Amino acid sequence: IVFRRLEKVLEEFGSAMAEQYKNNLSNSDRVATGNLLNSIKRIIEVNGNVYEINFDLNEYFKYIEEGTGPRHLPDARASYFVPYQPILDWVIAKDVRATYPDKNGRLPTQEQLAYAIKTSIGRKGIEPKPDLQNAIETTDQGWEEKIEEAIDQDIDECFDELVMMLE
Repeated sequence: IVFRRLEKVLEEFGSAMAEQYKNNLSNSDRVATGNLLNSIKRIIEVNGNVYEINFDLNEYFKYIEEGTGPRHLPDARASYFVPYQPILDWVIAKDVRATYPDKNGRLPTQEQLAYAIKTSIGRKGIEPKPDLQNAIETTDQGWEEKIEEAIDQDIDECFDELVMMLE
């Protein structure tokens, strides 16, 4: 059976989730460079009778979504080492500047600030901000009926084609 209607509804559902995720990121002020926002791509994967909606995102989305734990805790999040480059991009985009000199009397550069932020996150961790999970839960409402209807229509169409072949 070819589930054309189901695939179309899943594409619409995936697009709605992606839009909701983008809105959640924007509304929670997690857009500085736009790299994560612009990386959001939905993918519909069909493997036999299994249909999945997946998202292709910048790898650092997991640090925002799941947070990181302090390295000294035996938590799965503790193994996340935040990458330097996205932090540097954020520092530059937000034009973060040091307002106090280091121990040598010089103001740290933006590169040094990004490294200090990365180190601090490694020590203290950051709280999860589940914008993607919230988008999935928010968007999920009402789509079950549309998906069931699409499956029913695809099955009916397939059955009608079989009946026509047998006549």
